[in-house]
Amino acid sequence: MNPRCTLFVGLVTLIIGHDTIAAERTIVVGLPSAISTADRTPVFKAVIDLMLTVQSETRVLIFNAQAQTRICDVEVTGTSKRGRLRRLAREVAIIKRYFKRTDQGQEAVIDNVHVPAFLSVLRHIQLPGSSLRILLFGSLYHSAVQDIHATFGPGFVPSDGHVLAMGRESVFGTADLKGSLDGVAIDWCYLGHNGSTLERRAVVRFWTIYFSEMGMALTSVLSSPHVTIDNVISGSTDPAFPDRIDRRDRRIEIRPVDSPPKETRVRPDRQPLEETAAFRRHRMALEDAAKSVPKPRSGFLSIAAVWISKDPNVDVDLWVRPHSRADELYFQKQETPEGRHLRDVVTAHSGLGDADWQSSWELVEVRMATLEDATCWLNLYKGGGETIEGIVRLLFDHRVVDVPFSFTGGKGDKAKGRNHRENSPFWISIDVAELWSNGPDQ
Repeated sequence: MNPRCTLFVGLVTLIIGHDTIAAERTIVVGLPSAISTADRTPVFKAVIDLMLTVQSETRVLIFNAQAQTRICDVEVTGTSKRGRLRRLAREVAIIKRYFKRTDQGQEAVIDNVHVPAFLSVLRHIQLPGSSLRILLFGSLYHSAVQDIHATFGPGFVPSDGHVLAMGRESVFGTADLKGSLDGVAIDWCYLGHNGSTLERRAVVRFWTIYFSEMGMALTSVLSSPHVTIDNVISGSTDPAFPDRIDRRDRRIEIRPVDSPPKETRVRPDRQPLEETAAFRRHRMALEDAAKSVPKPRSGFLSIAAVWISKDPNVDVDLWVRPHSRADELYFQKQETPEGRHLRDVVTAHSGLGDADWQSSWELVEVRMATLEDATCWLNLYKGGGETIEGIVRLLFDHRVVDVPFSFTGGKGDKAKGRNHRENSPFWISIDVAELWSNGPDQ
C-alpha cells in the first residue's frame, strides 16, 4: 500500500473552498493533536505572540499537523498589537479552544506531528507571489499506525536510505519529490522527551537531509517556543546545519544511534566564589564591563568573556563550536556559516579605574538555531601566575545569563593544549546549551 494514500481524506478537508492564498508572506503553523500539559501554555502563548508580531500583510495558517486539518486562517494587518488582538479575537478564541482539547482523543500520541503527511497537504496549497515558512511544534520523533515500519523514538533514527527511496517504498521517501517545496524555510520547536543530546543530534541530521532533498531549509531546531518565534520573525532562511546525505546508504531501516567514546568534561565551578568584599567589588566591575558587549544580530546569540587580572598581559581566548559538524570559531578562524568571532582581546586592562576597562571583552556570535550540541571553551593563552576572575555572558534578545569562571594561576599554554584540553588546567568548558536552558537571568 502506498504510504501516502492515507492522506486523501485530510487533503480533501483542507483544500475545499480555500486552496489559493494571496499574501506577501505565509506562515504555516503545525501543532500536535495532543500537547503535554507542561507545554500547552507556552506553545499557546507563542502562537498568539506570532500573530501579534509578524509583519503586516502576513497570512498565518494554523493546522493540526497530525490530522492534517485546518484550525484557523488569519490575515494579519496593521501594526498595533492591541488592534490586532481586537480584530483577531475570534481566531484567538478558536485557538484557545483547540489547546484546551489537545489532550483528548484516544488515538492521539502526545506531541506527535506527522511531518510527511503534513507536507503532502501543503504541496496542494497554491502560493502565488508568496513566500512560505513552516513552523512546527512537536516531538522530533515519528509515530503512526500506518507507518509502523517507519516509527522511531529516542535512541533510534531512520537510515539515509529512507530519504533516498521513492514514496511508495518509505513514508520518508523523497526521490519523487525533488524540489517539491523548493525555497521553503522550516523552524521546529521540539516538545516532550526527545532523548539525549547525541540522540537529538542524530534525528536533527535526519530531518535536515530529509527537508533538503525537497529543496527546504531547516533553519532552527529549538526547545524554547519564545526563541523559536524570534527566529521565525527574523526571517532567516539559512540552513542551521551543514549535514549532507550519504547517497551510498541505500538500506531502508531504523537504526540505533551510535554511542560516542566517553569524554571527560571539565566545567567551571558554578557556585558563587567566596563572598569577600574584594570579590563583590570585582563582580560588580565585571558585570558593569559586560554591559558594553553589543547586542547580537536578530536570531544570533552572543557569548562574551570578561576578566580581571593584576597582570595587564593576561590573555584569555574564547573557542566556540556551534555544533559537532561545524568549524570551531576562535582568533584564527573568525567566520563560518554558523557564526563569527567578532573580537579578540589580546590583553585585558587590569586596572578597574582604567578608562578602557569597559572595552575589555572578547566575543563570539553564533546562530541560536545551532546550539543543540554547542561547545564553548576558555583558554588561558597567556597568564601572569596570578588568579584570574571573570564571567562568561550569554546574550540573546532581552535575556542575559552569566556564569563565573576563574583560572588559579599559571603562565598559560598559548593554545598548545587544544587537543588535550579536557584535562588541562589552562582550559575551562562552558556548557552553553545547559546554561542557557537552566541558568538564571540577570
